Amino acid sequence: MKILFNINKRKLCYRSAEKINLNTSRRCFAQSLLVFFIIIFSLGCGGSFEPLLDEPYSSKDITGFSILGIPGNIQANNISLTVPYGTDRTYLTPTIEITGANVSPASGTAQNFTNPISYTVTAANGSTKTYTANVNEASNTAKDITGFTILGISGTIAGNSISLTVPYGTGTSNLTPTITITGVNVSPASGTARDFTNPIIYTVTAADGSTKTYTATVSVALSTAKDITGFSIVGIPGAIGANSISLTVPYGTGTSNLTPTITITGASVSPASGAARDFTSPVTYTVTAADGSTKTYTVTVSEALNTAKDITGFSILGIPGTIGANSILLTVP
Repeated sequence: MKILFNINKRKLCYRSAEKINLNTSRRCFAQSLLVFFIIIFSLGCGGSFEPLLDEPYSSKDITGFSILGIPGNIQANNISLTVPYGTDRTYLTPTIEITGANVSPASGTAQNFTNPISYTVTAANGSTKTYTANVNEASNTAKDITGFTILGISGTIAGNSISLTVPYGTGTSNLTPTITITGVNVSPASGTARDFTNPIIYTVTAADGSTKTYTATVSVALSTAKDITGFSIVGIPGAIGANSISLTVPYGTGTSNLTPTITITGASVSPASGAARDFTSPVTYTVTAADGSTKTYTVTVSEALNTAKDITGFSILGIPGTIGANSILLTVP
């Protein structure tokens, strides 16, 4: 047991004899005698006499413990602190505040916090108190979809949306995406077939349990078809090449005002089927596909040469012959 006496606050009355009266002298003697008996009693009980200083002599607490500006949670003899994900815990420097005389390891000394570290605070009277500091690394918060492909086609990821267009003619009711993520898992899982007739919600879960949702929308590309598959004038079909069409109308038909009938695979053709055109010179036709792409054809219309090859008159000595299909009969005098 220690009986503490504050010398700074209790003053023993040692004064010069000429400046005090008898009553004052008696009071000082009584106070001194009381102090003497207190000291004797303390020593007799196995205690010690220690004057109180301005601060508690036995104080030995850690009152502040921070790393990277992050304050630790101090509970009894334990300190817990969590640093951000990715922080290297093998070399961290804590800032420590104490009420005692010193702390070991000292504040500002780098430590490897992969495992708990013990800190010992020593009070002014030499007594000690030990704290165990545990520094944990926060779980990864990453929860992004970094890749989303269907049929080898990569989707466009923007914010929380994924858009992807499959080729024309592809059905959307049973498509299987391949998904890459930064989190722990994604639901529905990568490799799971889904019906993308309507948008699908995907949820990525991070290591810390937080989640992020994405809306995946799959569209079917518009048709790129833009061919002229049939072109006829006065019932005569044209010969269609890669980007050209040739057609011959009968002799005498004329080419200045002809009306073609056109069949296509695209969305439209210009000039339109059924529109009369002057084919004296070649005419260009443009087919537009559903996706907006175009293809041009050059149409050339010729008029057949005259096939007439008949003898329409045959005479000798002014006498006309009789012309048959392939014979002529004539009698001279």
